[in-house]
Amino acid sequence: MAAEFNNDNFETEVLGSEQPVLVDFWSEGCPPCKRLVPVIDALAEANDSAKVGKVNVSENMDLAVKFGISAVPTIL
Repeated sequence: MAAEFNNDNFETEVLGSEQPVLVDFWSEGCPPCKRLVPVIDALAEANDSAKVGKVNVSENMDLAVKFGISAVPTIL
């Protein structure tokens, strides 16, 4: 299962990570985001060399603004 990144742990878990990180910026009310859930979770489970996680933009608007997220899903 993909990690949950948020305002409290983003600096440490993503920006401070020594391994590559894939971040899925998503929202609960977004049908395309929901269709991506199994893909993101499969990537997280299959990949030991990179960290895979999600940011709920509705709950972490500061991160969405900081990274210029204007549409979801956005994967960086």
